[in-house]
Amino acid sequence: MLSSGFLHGDSIHLLLNMYVLYIFGSAVEGAFTREFGPAMGRIGYILMYLSAIIFADIPSYLKHKNNPSFASIGASGAVSAVLFTYILFNPWNILLIFFIIPCPAILAGIGYLIYSSHAAKNSRDKIDHLAHLSGAVYGIIITLLVFRHKIPYFMERLLSFPNLSDLF
Repeated sequence: MLSSGFLHGDSIHLLLNMYVLYIFGSAVEGAFTREFGPAMGRIGYILMYLSAIIFADIPSYLKHKNNPSFASIGASGAVSAVLFTYILFNPWNILLIFFIIPCPAILAGIGYLIYSSHAAKNSRDKIDHLAHLSGAVYGIIITLLVFRHKIPYFMERLLSFPNLSDLF
């Protein structure tokens, strides 16, 4: 279940995952190192990422365990976990959807959850949308557990809705 996170269907799949990990991973790793120090923070971040690979695959495994033609590969579930950790810390930061459409992170995250849930039930493509959804949920849960003393901070950030002029 861990090796699946290091295999990708094609170079675009790999590049997209690594791009998203690069963009959001450094911020999340920074949160871990600020919280736990340089060594333990990096170890904690790596453990969160590796465990996200496994936990993101569990629902897909349970759903498809009797389907020998199903394969789930890629780091997308773990990358989703990192992205949602980022969103908890920065809900109103602007993300560029499809690299061009500006959107507050929390709204992009909600849209991602809705889309992934719908696609996991209805899509016929070869993308494991359930792993994306599971990874995102795991990212939220593990962040709230690891940083549980920061839940008031997350709520304060979420409820401090900025002026629209501050967003764009």
